[in-house]
Amino acid sequence: MATDIKEASRIATTYFSDNYGAKFFNLAVEEIERIGNVWHITIGYDLPNENALATLSQQPRRQYKQIRINNETSAVISMKIRELGVGQVDI
Repeated sequence: MATDIKEASRIATTYFSDNYGAKFFNLAVEEIERIGNVWHITIGYDLPNENALATLSQQPRRQYKQIRINNETSAVISMKIRELGVGQVDI
């Protein structure tokens, strides 16, 4: 049975949380795309500031992970760092 977009998003966020726990903030699905038989889900999160003063004066650092999920089996294929602007072409 094929995995729908909501289920793919749920699988990706659960996989991320299970592997990293609660040490990141503002976890959100940022991008969803299906290419062939694979869902590409980008998860965004804020890194905690180690310095209390920096927490008050700076924006949190936003990071991204891309999680790939097989559309037919719902299995996670991979998780990797998603760098913005790398390999993208503005139209």
